[in-house]
Amino acid sequence: MEKKSILSKIWGKLKSLKNTILSKAPGAGYKKREALREWDRTIRYYSVRLLDDAENEVNDMLRKVWLDKRNEKLREIVDNYRAQLHSSREKIKNASHGYMPSWTPGGGKLAVKEEKLRKVIDIDEKIMHLCEELKTRTRKFNDLVSMEAVAEEQVQSIAVDFRSKLRDVTDLFDERYKVLYEVLGAQESA
Repeated sequence: MEKKSILSKIWGKLKSLKNTILSKAPGAGYKKREALREWDRTIRYYSVRLLDDAENEVNDMLRKVWLDKRNEKLREIVDNYRAQLHSSREKIKNASHGYMPSWTPGGGKLAVKEEKLRKVIDIDEKIMHLCEELKTRTRKFNDLVSMEAVAEEQVQSIAVDFRSKLRDVTDLFDERYKVLYEVLGAQESA
């Protein structure tokens, strides 16, 4: 059984506390939905922070493989990973949180209903857990690169694994947009 990180445990306790407080608040309907929108934003910002930390680790790796070792092939592999990591980070950072953006058909800012918002939050939490894993793996990879002369095949294998995890993040993000566009389709047909 995989151990939960301390941050995951704290995150679960905070989520439970938030739900308890929201259920006791008078007029919780509107406040509850706004709190869910804020929760969604907080989850994504935390994911962005994790990817920022991972990107800093990758930049450190780039310094090691390029400046210290002058290994062009390793630099290219690590730099490609950094670019994909940065792209995923930007998608998460710039995603709407609880509202459809104003560029959607109709031009107005549409609030996402609570049921769909909960689905989006669940997806964002899955993305957050993948980002935690990416940060941890990136740190281990950086340690490996700094300890010894690492083989190009080993770096390539690790990069393939990272790209797979980033693809999982992208797939979840695509799923998130599908949930949001279901909201848009339902409101247009009404």
